[in-house]
Amino acid sequence: MCTKFRFLDLVLIGAALVMAGCVPAAPQSIDLSVEMPSSDVLAARNAVLTYLSGQFGDQAPPVGLAWVARLTTPEGLVGATSFEFTSGNWVLQLTYPIVAPGQEVYNITVDNSQTGFSWSGQVDANGQVMEDQAPANEQSDATPDALVLSARDRVLDYLSKHYGDQAPAIDLIWASELTTPEGLLGSMSYDFTAGEWVMHLSYPVTSLDQVIYHITLDNAQAKFHWVGEVDAKGDVSEIETSGTAQPVIGWVGHVASTPAGAQFDDYLILMPEGAGEVGVAGVTPEIEDEIQSLRNEQGIKEYASFWGTLTCDVPDYGGCQLLVTQVKHGQFLTEPVSVEGWQGTIACSHFNSAPGAPRGTAFILAGDFPVWYGIHSLDIEVNQQIENIRDTGKGLKVWGDLITGVLDVNGAQILVNRIEVIN
Repeated sequence: MCTKFRFLDLVLIGAALVMAGCVPAAPQSIDLSVEMPSSDVLAARNAVLTYLSGQFGDQAPPVGLAWVARLTTPEGLVGATSFEFTSGNWVLQLTYPIVAPGQEVYNITVDNSQTGFSWSGQVDANGQVMEDQAPANEQSDATPDALVLSARDRVLDYLSKHYGDQAPAIDLIWASELTTPEGLLGSMSYDFTAGEWVMHLSYPVTSLDQVIYHITLDNAQAKFHWVGEVDAKGDVSEIETSGTAQPVIGWVGHVASTPAGAQFDDYLILMPEGAGEVGVAGVTPEIEDEIQSLRNEQGIKEYASFWGTLTCDVPDYGGCQLLVTQVKHGQFLTEPVSVEGWQGTIACSHFNSAPGAPRGTAFILAGDFPVWYGIHSLDIEVNQQIENIRDTGKGLKVWGDLITGVLDVNGAQILVNRIEVIN
């Protein structure tokens, strides 16, 4: 019978480790809900007003207007925040995705129904204003709305985190074009271009809490192709990619030495046995030294969790190399890592390969390297879904948080908040 581990059990285990001096205490969660604009939001608004005054003179909002702010983020939408500022007939709409500090891009429109003035553009985290290509005073469906731009930016942030230098640079300026076929009702589509990058975004015209943005991104020169979706909550799901590097997050394995005289020094044997064997290298000399210290040269297997990028069709063990950016071993408890639309199956499995090891419920990652994670949910209905789909072979997508260094399959657990069966 599969063992169920509640999140409370994990908290108690983590607390015991902290008291033993094994790991630092995790910081308390912070309520990030927004009621009033932050100083950064106000700075972005003021940067646009200064820009408009310099570019349009008397047509722009007069200097010194008193603006009234109102939070306009649709209920249930996460991953983006929007505000409306009004002053007389002037309306300024501001939307921005919730991303890492220093990577914010504020999408802003300024309109005056009485004079017909209309402007749209962006402000980056440094206060630089970028005007959209659409001419002033010609605002229409040809200009993407704030939620469309937020979906685009969520994908760009996701790609930056998971694909590094392969992804579009954060500071690119994107031109937009309405590509909805004439006469087509019920859906909208846009193309965004920046240099060699081309993004196609389409979505059904439906209620905000039901909309799903379908996105493809291509760079023919870099041979990069990505397909995914952004739902109404701002969650990104990856459907298909031909990017050469695969993100590795908390994969468990042990480092083995190759025989004397072999072409390569070592390689990583992924857990469970049979999940795959790949070459391994550290992104820095310090991480490389740590990897070498894990080699089982005396026949001792020390299991560790690895983060980094995996690239195949390269000259390393088995034709693949894991370039490691982080490695954890021994007793530790990591900060939660966001899981967004990971695909796989669920099965009842041993925690590890040791004889008599307890059994747990495992999420088996889809793809060429079927690594295992423990899986659980605090939501009773979602937990029931996990039990119903276990050992059926059905594919699914999961959303939630990954924690490693816990008592579960391979010392890792995905704490799930949503499941979507895909076949």
